[in-house]
Amino acid sequence: MGYGAIADDVPVGGGAFIGRPQGGRVEIAYYTLPEHEGRGFGTMAAQELVQIALAEDRTLTLTAKTLPQTGPSTVILERAGFLQTGLTTDEDVGDAWLWERISG
Repeated sequence: MGYGAIADDVPVGGGAFIGRPQGGRVEIAYYTLPEHEGRGFGTMAAQELVQIALAEDRTLTLTAKTLPQTGPSTVILERAGFLQTGLTTDEDVGDAWLWERISG
């Protein structure tokens, strides 16, 4: 399920759940359009995905993946309550950091 982020009637980014929850876990992904980066829209999208998921099931563990380096996405996830918990593989980028936000 995907969502668009709009500010002042202008698309600024969005976010999505990657598949349905399985085993009490669901992955999120989010983006900000390049011309709107650095204005908090990625953080807003990630936080909104957290709220949507927890409104459905307060016991879900939310996950996300980032490149294995500090950058804007790692800051966004930290602001949304995620912790970097290990390494994983992403089919698009290869090695990735795994992030989790444990609920319940």
